[in-house]
Amino acid sequence: MRMGAKCIMVTLGLRRTWLSAISRASSMEAAVAHPLTPVEWIGLLFATPVDQLTAARTAFERGSATTATQEAAGARTTRLNAEEVGRERVLIGGGGLLAADRLAMFFLAARRRRRGARLVAAAEARIAIPRGPTDPAA
Repeated sequence: MRMGAKCIMVTLGLRRTWLSAISRASSMEAAVAHPLTPVEWIGLLFATPVDQLTAARTAFERGSATTATQEAAGARTTRLNAEEVGRERVLIGGGGLLAADRLAMFFLAARRRRRGARLVAAAEARIAIPRGPTDPAA
């Protein structure tokens, strides 16, 4: 009798593991199915939750419920964190773009100052403006 109870408990434990793997995979499919916002799209650049979900399905088909659950959870986490990662990337990219713009404006202003000083010196040389005191009576 005890052996039968153990078999039932093991079977129920395996069934729970399989149900957990199935529910995680289906919740991940639902998360992947809804359309992405631009920020989420940026957050998912170079991330592959669909590949993780495919790996979870493959593991499930091979009979590895724990691997399938882990892969599905990883894919779900990647998808759910996409907005936060996207926001960070937008802030970093915007800050970098702003810094590059400020640097370019600084160099353009410095170039204009140097060029303006050279033009003024060349104009003064052409006009030959007398320097120093002059006596109109002499």
